Amino acid sequence: TGNHHNPEFHMLEWYRSFADWSHGVQDTKNVICHVTQALTGSLTMPGWREPIHLEGSWESLSIREAILRWAGFDPYPYEDVERLQHLGAEAGVRFSPSENQSQDLLVRILVEKVEPALPLDRPTVLTHYPTCMASLAQQSPTVEGTAERFEVYLGGLELANGFGELTDPKEQEDRLYKDLKERAELGLPAYPIDERFLDALRVGMPPSVGVAM
Repeated sequence: TGNHHNPEFHMLEWYRSFADWSHGVQDTKNVICHVTQALTGSLTMPGWREPIHLEGSWESLSIREAILRWAGFDPYPYEDVERLQHLGAEAGVRFSPSENQSQDLLVRILVEKVEPALPLDRPTVLTHYPTCMASLAQQSPTVEGTAERFEVYLGGLELANGFGELTDPKEQEDRLYKDLKERAELGLPAYPIDERFLDALRVGMPPSVGVAM
């Protein structure tokens, strides 16, 4: 939004069944490389300040690794609000008074410390978002406290957001009601639960990855 996009822009969204989040990353890379090759005749595209080189492997960092590298502190455990506020403020992050939930604090840390530091000449993939930042994504089976969410950045700009889709209807329902409860505690408007979505999950959905680019 803002200075980064035209008022009208194209968006592509897709889902792949019987696949996980890593397939979504590879699909995204394939699409970007194919389009760039078709338009420019090479795997180099114009960037904001310098060309972006797509060839080779793309650097992948977990959110925890990215905050450690560019903000200088470990954000884990992600739900410890007071610790995040203290360490973020020490690193120079400017939180607003309304940012008093862990997901709000983590977003502010990413916006102020991580995104401006991302390399401009090559892609970066951020992975393993804290579960509180990925309410529709599958819990990671290997990294505690995280979900199968990823974002692909080119030239420091987010181009794609993907989920290893949460297909467990009971867990999804629990998360939606948890979100409603938190909104009520903050005095924010409450929205009805999407029962048709939950009914569809109850019918059955295979393991899937979804990407919006």
